[in-house]
Amino acid sequence: MATLGCSVIPASTTPGQTGAAELAAPESWVFVSINLRPGPTQLLHANQLADVFTSQPGFEHAMEHLVEDSPIGSTDLLRESLPLLNGEVAMSASGQLDSDPHLLLTAQSSDPTRLLSLYRAPDKLPPGTPIRTGEGIYTLRSGLFGAAYKGWAVISDDISTLQNALDRLDGATSLSLAHERPFQSLVERLPTERAAYAYVDGGRLFDVFGQESTIARDSADLQPLRPAAGPRAVSATLTSDGVELHGEGMLAVAGDSAVAGEVDARAAFAQLPPDTLVAYGGTDPPGRLGGLTSVLNSSAGESFVAPEVASVLGAMVDQLGGSFAVGLSAGTLGEPNGAPSLYLVGAGSDQNDLAGIEALLPPKSVGQIEVDGRLLNQVTTAPAGTLSYGSIDNWLYLISGDPEPVVTAADVGGLEANARYQMVRSHLTSGGPDLFVDLEGARVALEERQAAEEVAMYEQADRPLFTPLRAFGGNTSRDRNGEEHSQALLIIR
Repeated sequence: MATLGCSVIPASTTPGQTGAAELAAPESWVFVSINLRPGPTQLLHANQLADVFTSQPGFEHAMEHLVEDSPIGSTDLLRESLPLLNGEVAMSASGQLDSDPHLLLTAQSSDPTRLLSLYRAPDKLPPGTPIRTGEGIYTLRSGLFGAAYKGWAVISDDISTLQNALDRLDGATSLSLAHERPFQSLVERLPTERAAYAYVDGGRLFDVFGQESTIARDSADLQPLRPAAGPRAVSATLTSDGVELHGEGMLAVAGDSAVAGEVDARAAFAQLPPDTLVAYGGTDPPGRLGGLTSVLNSSAGESFVAPEVASVLGAMVDQLGGSFAVGLSAGTLGEPNGAPSLYLVGAGSDQNDLAGIEALLPPKSVGQIEVDGRLLNQVTTAPAGTLSYGSIDNWLYLISGDPEPVVTAADVGGLEANARYQMVRSHLTSGGPDLFVDLEGARVALEERQAAEEVAMYEQADRPLFTPLRAFGGNTSRDRNGEEHSQALLIIR
């Protein structure tokens, strides 16, 4: 919708000088900004990408479904609103995340009063609400409040949050997110040519979710993942192929950077099946996967992970000595009691202690199977299902699901044989960690497994919006001083 907005707003409009981050509360833990009046290159690409979507059969009908399910309510209202926007549109959130969060929406507008009138509700303001000179505060739909002031439409679910934003717009206070050091430092490192950017205070989100989340209530110890939490910012730049993302972050605890040396993180991707839908890989397996295995071990026996999985995964990670990759494919999804296939493939260390892995499992639960002439160990215990593990040609394998497609993957070209992987391979690095998502493959897999009664609604409401999304791929690197840098590409064709 943002891409479409960039493509229809009149070119004669001129944005104001005040940035939306200057209106956001300094304690905001999420901030997202979209520039609907970008530079000429971004505008050109916005039109190109908009054409990709609008040329899809049934696109207009799908957009009607999307808008009707949103707070906007109708495409007619959207068409009236877009020409009134002439610059930055932003959303921020502040307050107590777990009990009393407050949203703030800000939009530069050529006629903010008219813009707000489109969403105005007949309800009156609560008694005693102060009205500032020069602007009125209106009640809007969905329990929101709005004010039109100095070329901005300012909206919030809380009157105090709204009036604090108006104070910042009036220059009554300089306390804002834009003046916070972490925000400034990260946003300054983002590309200046961008259509949108976002900021997240990951540390604060982690601390709340680590105490209140379902995983925490299931007794998982998330603290091993805490050092990776910290403030992060990401920008979106439109290109002729899709959207290029650039991220910057500060880790909560600085650590050694991952140095690949002569090890290519992408080597393990060549050991994954071509129909892999999601792949994550890199070097330094203990550093990249150690936190995850700690969380799984603390959760072993709970509802979402079996003890066998946690035990074998933890022991396997300790055996890895080079590049690794974790992959997911559709597996038996769509069949009765079906499940996706999950697998870990990694270069082994000099001495692999597979006997030590067997010692962690229940007695007499390990046997051997032959897969395409190669031997693997197999564990069959409920509720984990079938787990296979072993060492083949100096690669260690841990597979949940059918082992044959994984064991024979390198014989047919591995993930390199996937056309969508090739689209984003330039954004993957030898040092890793790298992430690949086959969006087209995932869409097709879901379509093939849809229930008959779901097909008609999917074809009308969803397929035209999902079809242009082909692939996503990117990488992240860390400096020794705790800075994190990432790049990614979303292919839209």
